[in-house]
Amino acid sequence: MIFDLIAFGTDYALFVVSGSLVITGLGLAIGGFGVTVWRLTTVSFRQCIIPDDLLGRIDSIYRFFGWGGWGAMPLGALAGSALGQLAQAKLERESALRQPFAFSTCGFVSLLLYALAKLQT
Repeated sequence: MIFDLIAFGTDYALFVVSGSLVITGLGLAIGGFGVTVWRLTTVSFRQCIIPDDLLGRIDSIYRFFGWGGWGAMPLGALAGSALGQLAQAKLERESALRQPFAFSTCGFVSLLLYALAKLQT
């Protein structure tokens, strides 16, 4: 899980610092690999710690808050769009478009620091 958080933050950080198509592609590959491993890891972890009769309910709640409905992905897309729009009023377009990724990188670094303190093997 720690590796996955590093991969998530790395792809956004690469988007911020580079305008290169190759570096951006590398960031997408790293992030995509991290997402895949995250899904495998968290699903396996939930299946190990959650009783069978509650697993379906817990999984649906996890997916609702993470993916659909009013979850993190739609709200994150809305917030990123608003941040880019606000930044464009003060910055050039290219710099403004990098702001949501810079903000996300900071969020992932914070989440990584929290996870390092809380997650244990």
